[in-house]
Amino acid sequence: MRCGRDAHLFPRWLFVVFVVLALNPGLAASAAKKTEDSVLVYQSDDGSFSTYVPNEKNKLRNKDKEQHDETETSNPAAFPTDIAVAAIGGTDYYDTGNSIWIYPPPNYLGGAAGASHKASVTWDAGWSVSASFSGEARAVWMGNSPWNADWIENKIRWSVSGLNVSLSIPAGVTITGSGKNASWNVAYGPTWRLYNTFSNVRFSGSTLWGAAMENTGYFYFQWYSASVGAYSSSSRA
Repeated sequence: MRCGRDAHLFPRWLFVVFVVLALNPGLAASAAKKTEDSVLVYQSDDGSFSTYVPNEKNKLRNKDKEQHDETETSNPAAFPTDIAVAAIGGTDYYDTGNSIWIYPPPNYLGGAAGASHKASVTWDAGWSVSASFSGEARAVWMGNSPWNADWIENKIRWSVSGLNVSLSIPAGVTITGSGKNASWNVAYGPTWRLYNTFSNVRFSGSTLWGAAMENTGYFYFQWYSASVGAYSSSSRA
């Protein structure tokens, strides 16, 4: 948890620019796709990476549903969570979350902040061994007072254990890292949820024996900030 005066000083439009420009300079406003409950604010050139925020026109029903879904997924004991060993050529499935209760000052009622993810890790064997991550990650402020966080930052990290490892990602996606580690950072505000989807984050090596994913949500309010994370891991037979 972090506290500081500077949380509210950043202009809110700056974080919109961060997502739209830093992640994909070619994204145009006309590319935003509205659905019943969400608005698409970022998508990679090939559609393999996307970020959605809530459609505020349906905000009450939408948030009630999200509170239910996040409560079903979140498990305070799930950080960390170890997944069963997978055989060569198999698939591991991650489904975990974590939440904390916070009271953003001044004079707010507070609420739960959660981070969760659902993902698969597909193991392939050929001339080299590979592990590919695909799935979704969320960072959600479930309180009603205030309704929105000033902004939310979602940091998603993937990693593997192995030898002679290289990283392959879809073209046009801004991911930091190389070798055994990769991360994707998304920030947006004001909002109460970031929902991110990803596919084909692929690590290859002469030998791989483990994989892991970590999803951390950072929630910023006036004069206050907090963070919560969820973690999953698996290993090859």
